[in-house]
Amino acid sequence: MAQLHVSPIVWSYVLKPPDIVTL
Repeated sequence: MAQLHVSPIVWSYVLKPPDIVTL
């Protein structure tokens, strides 16, 4: 289950929309 292995940054992006960090 590699889907569960995600970087904290990715979770940050999923949990709350990118306000300060705009790629």
